Amino acid sequence: MKNFFLLSVLLLYIDCSGQDNLPRRAYWGVEYKDADGGGVQLTSVAKDYGFGKSELKANDIIISIGNSEIKKRSDLRVALGGKNEGDQLSIRYRREGKVRTATLTATPFPYEKVDGIDFEYGSFKTSAGDHLRTIVSKPENVYNRLPAILFVQWLSCDAIDVHPRYKDGNMQLIHDLSKAGYLVMRTEKPGVGDSQGRDCGSYGFNEELKVHQEALEILRRRSDVDIDNIVLFGSSIGGTMAPILAQGQSLKGLIVTGCYYKTWYEHMLEIERRISFLSGDTPAETNNKMRLWSKFYSYYLNDKMTPGEILEKYPEFEEVWEGAPAHQYGRPVSFYMEANDHNVPAYWDQLNVPALVVYGEYDYIMSRQDHQMIVNALNRKQKGLGRFLEIAGADHGLTVYEDQQAAFDSFSPEYDQTLTKEVLAWLKKL
Repeated sequence: MKNFFLLSVLLLYIDCSGQDNLPRRAYWGVEYKDADGGGVQLTSVAKDYGFGKSELKANDIIISIGNSEIKKRSDLRVALGGKNEGDQLSIRYRREGKVRTATLTATPFPYEKVDGIDFEYGSFKTSAGDHLRTIVSKPENVYNRLPAILFVQWLSCDAIDVHPRYKDGNMQLIHDLSKAGYLVMRTEKPGVGDSQGRDCGSYGFNEELKVHQEALEILRRRSDVDIDNIVLFGSSIGGTMAPILAQGQSLKGLIVTGCYYKTWYEHMLEIERRISFLSGDTPAETNNKMRLWSKFYSYYLNDKMTPGEILEKYPEFEEVWEGAPAHQYGRPVSFYMEANDHNVPAYWDQLNVPALVVYGEYDYIMSRQDHQMIVNALNRKQKGLGRFLEIAGADHGLTVYEDQQAAFDSFSPEYDQTLTKEVLAWLKKL
């Protein structure tokens, strides 16, 4: 177990030279909706970014970009996706009944700016050849060695940059930790944000583990890091990856939030039950769905059949499965098969470092029981090794809601500073 993810000789050849040569991803500065009669209507246009700089305005209706007709929002997302600063697009739009043309020039996604924090945008090339963006945040104008934290992010292929209009609980916590004296490093997934390489949607669970392992090695090499004081901070599936990454490593501790401990198969049954309830199904309807889900996920995760293969052989599962034949949540189904193969409790059993296990009261994605099981297992080995911390009203992303239904239905920018205070207090005791 300890040798499962030992660093390979290839790590000696990781290229850390790409510090400034990754182009910045585009930011268009618009919000939009499907227009009556076809096309996409702009509902909000920021004047200092792509569309606004090309003098488009709210209520303009986009009808084509380049050679691509824009009929609905997904068409516009595809047409604007994958672009970098300086890229140009020809656009046709309708304003007050008249068709007009313009040239869009992509403006850069804003860099993070927070009072009291220095941000460093760097990059490195992995042993697999992907060129990945890194973001390091640390207290402003501090140059001595600092305690360091490696952030291991969530499942989805979403960027780790903070969006200028939206807040995320993980990022708020990262900023607070940086202000408080910690160097925090984030690594973008391949093909996401500024990163280049294979599409994140094709990456496997074990491949992603290796990326984070290589990022940990990059962190250790920094001259401003206290190598005897490094903590892993794993969010969502990153919280389950954290104890795997910790095998054979010298670490000060682990922070995990919104993760799972049982098998991925059990997790999927639990989340499908919660989603059924929160979507308004009656208890009887949920019960019927769970009978199908239990068989479906067993074929999928235990027998390693793709959803497409399952539906071809057992069409009755079309009643519950609405996803793609070989993808789920934007990742290949092989990702989840690999995740299910890992014996997560066995990794936790190998660790003898303190762990802070954080759970949001209204997290509908992961279960409270899994977090308690981690803490119970750690404390059976050594009293006080694990600490369970529940944040009142918080969801999976650590922002606060009035109840679990609201966490399922809506978005909240509110963050409870209690979490920051508790994490900092725990870190100081390490």
